[in-house]
Amino acid sequence: KDGHVYEKMTAMAEQEPLNQTMVADGYEEFIRPLIHKGKKNWKVDQNGVAKL
Repeated sequence: KDGHVYEKMTAMAEQEPLNQTMVADGYEEFIRPLIHKGKKNWKVDQNGVAKL
């Protein structure tokens, strides 16, 4: 109800035991560039939260 549902879900996911291991092979080479490709288009609010 505070408008930060996605941030809270991300924080919960980061705490999951399955997410405590190293990233999969190929992440740095293939997946990460895709995720950050449009980063220049992100809008960041006054709290530092990125909005797509």
